Amino acid sequence: MSKSNSKKEIFSLRQEFHQALEKSGFIEEICLSQDAYIEILETNKSDLKKVVINHLQLSSKNDKNISTEVDKIWVINLEKELPGISASGKTPEKAILVLQRKVDDAGKILNYHLQICLVELKASLQAKKDKESTLKQIAGKFQSGMNRIYMLLTLNNHANPQKNYQNAQIFVQFRGIIFYNRNEISEIAKENEPDYNLSESTLYKILSQPTESDLLTLETLLEERDKIVVRFIQNPNQTQNYITIGLKELL
Repeated sequence: MSKSNSKKEIFSLRQEFHQALEKSGFIEEICLSQDAYIEILETNKSDLKKVVINHLQLSSKNDKNISTEVDKIWVINLEKELPGISASGKTPEKAILVLQRKVDDAGKILNYHLQICLVELKASLQAKKDKESTLKQIAGKFQSGMNRIYMLLTLNNHANPQKNYQNAQIFVQFRGIIFYNRNEISEIAKENEPDYNLSESTLYKILSQPTESDLLTLETLLEERDKIVVRFIQNPNQTQNYITIGLKELL
C-alpha cells in the first residue's frame, strides 16, 4: 500500500508552495551578475519577438547622499498555465519584481522599494481588435496582473527572520511597460460618445507622449482607485524583431 502525502502541516505550506512555483517555472529569481539579463519572449506569431533587459546591477545616489541599490530581482511568468490560478490569457507576459534598498552614507538601510513592472509586448496598437481596442485589452491585463501580484505577495513571508526584512519598511509601486512596433490608432471615442472608456482615454494620452510615464487608475481588489505608472516604449529599429533596453529605463 502506498503512503499518502495528503496530510500537510499548515505552517510549512507557504514555503512548499513557493518552492513549487519556482520548480514549475512560474517564478524565477535572477542572479545579479555583471552580465545577467532578462529575456521576455512573445510566444504568439508576431514581428516583435522578444525584449532583452540588461544592466541589472543598478546603483544611484541622490543629493542627500542616499543610495538606491538593487537587492533582488524576480521574474514571474504570468502566462504560465497553472491549474486553478491561471488567468486564461488576460494577463501581461511577465512581471519583473525589483527590490531596491535605500541606504544612507553610514551604510544603514532606511527602507526598501518593490518596483513591480508588468510587461506587455505588442507588434501593433490598434483601435479595434477582437471587439476591443488594444488599449482596453492592456488596461484589463494590467488590472488582472495587479490583483494576481497582490495575491502572490501575501504568500511571501517577508517577516521571516532569515530574510532580514522583518523590521523593514517595504513600499510597493506598480509600473506598466508596453513595448510595441507600430501605433495604428489615429483616434479614440470621445467623452460624450457611447464607446468612451476612461482607461482607454488615459492610455491614449500617455501613448501620445511616449517619452514620459503617467498614472493610470484601475479598480483592484484592494482599492477602487489603484494606481499604476504606465509607459509606452516603441521599437527604435523595426527592421529587428527585438528590443534591448537597460533596467534603468523601466524604473
